Amino acid sequence: MTDVYVARQPIFDNEMRIAGYELLYRSGAESSRADGASDEQMTGDVLVHAFLGIGIDRMTEGTPCFVTLPQSMILDEHYTLLDPRKVIIEVLESVACTPETEAALERMAAHGYRIALDDFELLPERLPLLRFADVVKIDVLDKSSEELKRVVETL
Repeated sequence: MTDVYVARQPIFDNEMRIAGYELLYRSGAESSRADGASDEQMTGDVLVHAFLGIGIDRMTEGTPCFVTLPQSMILDEHYTLLDPRKVIIEVLESVACTPETEAALERMAAHGYRIALDDFELLPERLPLLRFADVVKIDVLDKSSEELKRVVETL
């Protein structure tokens, strides 16, 4: 059996309080990024180890966990195995904004799941997803203060 490592990255609110933890796949103890497996395999490994192995409450200290699902798992409704009170489903920037995706996100929201848009950019093709978002995550590292101000004002 291959060792699987689950990293947790804190997510802060605008008051700099921990709002939850993003659960991340790591292929080794020294790994700082996800690599070596498909998106579906990485997500499956994270879910199995965090929920069944380590324990989700232990991993997140009672805060919500942010779980990234690839498009296939969103469309196939694999998220229904997760407790909507404990998870926030992250939609990656690579998930295509199609009528099928929008319908799946609408069903997800109707089932009580919270949805986060990860690494969101103000692109015309991404804007329709905003109506499903409870959380919008913005990568601030490569943005000027003017760009960030524009994004925040738009949101």
